[in-house]
Amino acid sequence: MNTWWHGLTLRNKLQIPTQLALLVVLTIAQLWIMKQFEVKMLHSAAQNAQGNAMQSFLALNGMMLNGSISQAESRSTFLKKMASQDDVIEFHLVRGKAVADAFGTGLPEENTGDEIDTAAIKSNVPQIKIRDGETHSIRVVVPIAAGQNMHGTNCLQCHVVPEATVLGAISLTV
Repeated sequence: MNTWWHGLTLRNKLQIPTQLALLVVLTIAQLWIMKQFEVKMLHSAAQNAQGNAMQSFLALNGMMLNGSISQAESRSTFLKKMASQDDVIEFHLVRGKAVADAFGTGLPEENTGDEIDTAAIKSNVPQIKIRDGETHSIRVVVPIAAGQNMHGTNCLQCHVVPEATVLGAISLTV
């Protein structure tokens, strides 16, 4: 090996270590960039899911304002339509205690809460869970709290609760 190295030209003696160093550095850089891209992609997908959940709330809020929310059939149709969207794996609502106490337990699909739903309602912080497996998915649970100006609506006019009381949550898996 020593004889081989001494027999190389100066050009080759400079190129071989330089190219090996670049191979290592660029491989590490590519892996790091791919990881950063994956993180950005998951963050973007989670934000999109949160946006879809909030759009669902706004549609339900419109049903509340026009009085059709009290019709179980209308709510059930809405929930089925939301769950049947492309790329939506699962969609459900969870009624908070204040809503269940005031308006009853509602439909079965409004009471399928699990530990992630409970955590969102208790903390009033959106919960995001990424599932890896045969198919990757992101589950977002967005709590909905009563406020005087929730996207232009005063929730406290109909919900007799202290401001910031979590009324429920919207769970969406895409």
